Amino acid sequence: MDKILKKKVHLDEYLVQAVTGGSEDVGKVNVQVRYRNQIFYGFGADTDIVLASAKAYLDALNKIF
Repeated sequence: MDKILKKKVHLDEYLVQAVTGGSEDVGKVNVQVRYRNQIFYGFGADTDIVLASAKAYLDALNKIF
């Protein structure tokens, strides 16, 4: 995503939590990113933790740009 935007965004914090139990677990991801010395937060949830991570990072990027 950073290559597409051509911006330097620093990932400060990455947190993964399980929201539900069972075979269809939903993972919740919280990220904290820094851009130009400002802090932004992003949140994402999905049964696929990679997709939840991408959603959280994209949520933070949307708040920046």
